[in-house]
Parts: sequence; C-alpha cells; structure tokens
Amino acid sequence: MAKHLTSKDINILVNLIDTWERKLGWEVLCDAAASLVGVRPPRQTLNSHAQIKARSGTRKNSRKQALSRRKDRRA
Repeated sequence: MAKHLTSKDINILVNLIDTWERKLGWEVLCDAAASLVGVRPPRQTLNSHAQIKARSGTRKNSRKQALSRRKDRRA
C-alpha cells in the first residue's frame, strides 16, 4: 500500500525540487524521494499534492528558460 505523504514529507520534497540541479522528471523525483521519506512514492502521489506539482512545474519552466537563454547567446 502506498504511503501517504505528511506535511513534513511534502516540505522535504519541495526543498529537494528547489535544490535540484539536473533534468527534473517525475520518475527521477520519485527515486530521489525514496531515501528522504522512507518509501518510493508513485508519481501519481507526488502529482496529487499541489505544492509539489506547482514547484515541479516552476522548476521545469525555469530550467527550460535558462537553456533557451544559453542557446540564444550561442547564436
């Protein structure tokens, strides 16, 4: 049975997303979460929490913008 995330777990995962330096995806995030919350949550669990979903989306968009700026500088 899947573990329900506590507010502490959610805060830990939001901090993880904030400090993430590589390409971020749900599966990679689930793998990284396992060592922090004690069990590997499925992506549906992470996606069901508004804070995690919003922060993940923000992080992905900021990474895309940074990559786009790098490409523009090279052109």
